Amino acid sequence: LECFGAVGQRLTMVLLNTYFLAKTALYIVLIAQNLHYLAPSLPYRGWVLLVTVGSCPSAFLRDMTRVERLAPLGVAASLMYGVCIVAGAVEAAGRPTRRFQPQHSFETARDCVGTIFSTLGVMAFCFGPTDMVATLRREMREPEGLLQASVISHGTVMVIYLLAGIVGFWGFGYTVTGNVNLSMCDDPGCEGQLGVPPGGGGERWLSGSMLAVAVTVNLVATI
Repeated sequence: LECFGAVGQRLTMVLLNTYFLAKTALYIVLIAQNLHYLAPSLPYRGWVLLVTVGSCPSAFLRDMTRVERLAPLGVAASLMYGVCIVAGAVEAAGRPTRRFQPQHSFETARDCVGTIFSTLGVMAFCFGPTDMVATLRREMREPEGLLQASVISHGTVMVIYLLAGIVGFWGFGYTVTGNVNLSMCDDPGCEGQLGVPPGGGGERWLSGSMLAVAVTVNLVATI
């Protein structure tokens, strides 16, 4: 209020709450995508609706300590990301006919526009934790150590992502999809992948199913 005045305060509130709504919607979509991979018998939009309804009761929680107990599950699930992606890449490497095929071109302008917005969503997802930085610093025993902790944590994540990216490209090549789960199916690909008709997807890989479970657990603990 002192920095921006009454108008700035209202604008900040609107922008912050809009950001929270957008981030929650993104988490819901990601959870639905992974549940659809595990159980494609229910349409993708059906999973989105089901996850949305199921997550609504959490908005009425007043004691967040119960939710905080899920944090170790989220950490364990995050560690499984790299393991599952590397395992899937190793399996994909044994299928050289799929590795470096040309990517599907956009069939319609709608596909192209949809990809642009989904890419922006993924980019925004990277900034998801920013709203918690101030709260985290306030609750730290030694707040001055936040910078060092941030450098170490981001450096660790960079190494893990770099390893998964290198091994992933070695295994999947140019055929990897935006959601790597959709690359972890037998021919002709996973249901929901561009060019694969509904009900025409191949058999899902174990590594893909494990990754879908890990992503779902992590996002449920986060949302």
